[in-house]
Amino acid sequence: LVFCRTKQRVDDVRRALAAAGIEAAEMHADRTQKARVKALERFREGKVQVLVATDIMSRGIDVSGIDAVINFDVPLDPEDYVHRIGRTGRAGATGRAYTFVAPDELTPLREIEYFTGKLIPLWDQPGFSYDEHRIIPNSARSAVRPKRMMFSGSKMRGRGPSRGFGRR
Repeated sequence: LVFCRTKQRVDDVRRALAAAGIEAAEMHADRTQKARVKALERFREGKVQVLVATDIMSRGIDVSGIDAVINFDVPLDPEDYVHRIGRTGRAGATGRAYTFVAPDELTPLREIEYFTGKLIPLWDQPGFSYDEHRIIPNSARSAVRPKRMMFSGSKMRGRGPSRGFGRR
């Protein structure tokens, strides 16, 4: 099961899979209800190897036996991530979730870690050619959102007479 952020990306991924000889179906809001039901049925019955869908469809996919979820794009909403990966490993079964992360998707990835309270393991794929903008796994990161210190103005402001100001 592959999730993408946009309808266009779903179409592009399905076409790329077809070009590689992998039978895939697609589900997104531009497809008719009849086409979405048919795609889901074909996936359930094993007539297609892969179902490519948008986040809107993630909550309507009830298929058992999904052993892997691939997040082709990092979802912008952490709850969408939870719904996406919840499609695998159901009812005590094992499953895996993989997320492809581009450098401009680091912030949404961190938001997912803060939301879930768990770090998502990062690693380089052996044999993959990376460019200079690749993400380098940082083992020192935390799943706890850092507290931000807001500028409160002058340290002297608002302290009044208790600090010796204004006394004569």
